[in-house]
Amino acid sequence: GEMRARQVAPVLVCVVLLYVIFLLSGSSGRELGFSNYESPEEIDQRKAERMAWLLEADTEQVVFETTEGDITVILYPNAAPLTVKQFKDSILHRYYEGCSFYRYESEFVLQGGCYQLLDSKGLLPSLPLEYNLPNTERAVNMGRFNDPNSATSEFSIQLVDNSVWLGPGGADQYGYTVFGKVADDASWAVVQKIMEIGLKHKEKKESHFVKFKKVYFI
Repeated sequence: GEMRARQVAPVLVCVVLLYVIFLLSGSSGRELGFSNYESPEEIDQRKAERMAWLLEADTEQVVFETTEGDITVILYPNAAPLTVKQFKDSILHRYYEGCSFYRYESEFVLQGGCYQLLDSKGLLPSLPLEYNLPNTERAVNMGRFNDPNSATSEFSIQLVDNSVWLGPGGADQYGYTVFGKVADDASWAVVQKIMEIGLKHKEKKESHFVKFKKVYFI
């Protein structure tokens, strides 16, 4: 045991000395022979590249033609591939036509979908959680129940930055899938107009919902 300790001691001293030299010299881990080392700058660059990839927009945008004006939405297939695919397939099959915005939560969300017409429209397959983007203002996310993999067709437009509350550790540990964003200021103005109409009616009657006349790609 004593002999083993004498053999290990010089190795430990060398390791400590190398670490002290590293701290004093400001050398990068790579310069000291650690090939997997990433500098803070490299980590930031990698994160920025990943975010840029997640935010690459689909070649097609979606237009919700409502009774109060049109809302154009950008889709993010890299961030939520399964969600975007089902959403686009549903539009191709005219699933959302005749549906509406029906939930108006000031300083929170405007929610829409086919919740009121599920008997006639049918329930879409449940989607797995694809949380990769924060729920910032104008982001479009998928609504769900407590089960993180229960999203189907209902979606919400974020009226404010909900990235904390609707991210992991906020309302629950999972977060909510962001799959798109309101495309432009003209569309955002229509969102605000719809909110004003919805908030005038405290009773959530179907006659007060703003309907989707048509939903299509551009």
